[in-house]
Amino acid sequence: MRPSQVAASKIASTSKLHRLEHGEVSVRLETVWALCDLYKASPEVKSRLSAMSLNTDKNGWWEGFSDLIVNPHFGTYVELESIADGLCAWEEQFVHGLFQVPEYTAAIFDAHSQATGLQQDRNRQVAFRRERQKNVFNRANAMRMSIVLGAGALLQQVGGARALDAQRKHLLTVAERPGVDILVLPWTAPAHALMGSSLSLLHFDAEDIPDVAYVEALFGGRYEEAAATVSLQRKKYDHLLSLAVPIEEYLR
Repeated sequence: MRPSQVAASKIASTSKLHRLEHGEVSVRLETVWALCDLYKASPEVKSRLSAMSLNTDKNGWWEGFSDLIVNPHFGTYVELESIADGLCAWEEQFVHGLFQVPEYTAAIFDAHSQATGLQQDRNRQVAFRRERQKNVFNRANAMRMSIVLGAGALLQQVGGARALDAQRKHLLTVAERPGVDILVLPWTAPAHALMGSSLSLLHFDAEDIPDVAYVEALFGGRYEEAAATVSLQRKKYDHLLSLAVPIEEYLR
């Protein structure tokens, strides 16, 4: 496709396209998506280029932690999370990363290191998660959040009783923020379609950015943006939401 044809699409001018292709400017994720759609790139290429766009913003908060993002799909998800207008998420076994206290996060990485023998710099892992939280909670346009946790996530002694108590109190505090709903799926709930997996649904108010579903299971995670797939995952989440109770009520 000739540069003039790309310019005619209004996605990027010929001069901007030149700067993008020569690595002279950072690449916005929505630009990557729009160009990939215009070029009819495969989903695999689109995913890879989206992940690569992480490293083009030298001022991105994640720049100092890029070596910790092993899964490129998660790297793309983190960038999307930083600009999303809404988040719906389900976590069956863990407290969601955006709501973890440092002691809880450290215990998770300590356990992984002990089990695998692969040493991880837990201080940097904790710092990465804290920066991720600050990037979401401290921005001017607050993100709307609806989070459902499995009952086990509030009982598992991650980091010990004191850490778990601090984690519960933190969840109750965050749940008081406007636009943040934290719910718990009780043990008495029936079987549901999201058992054994985690799900995050990101919503964007801008019409040119599609909603995204990020699904994480035992052997890794992936994100999906196909409208039919995202719609199906949202139906699963909505059903789960109908079974959950507010955390204030559950811990009362």
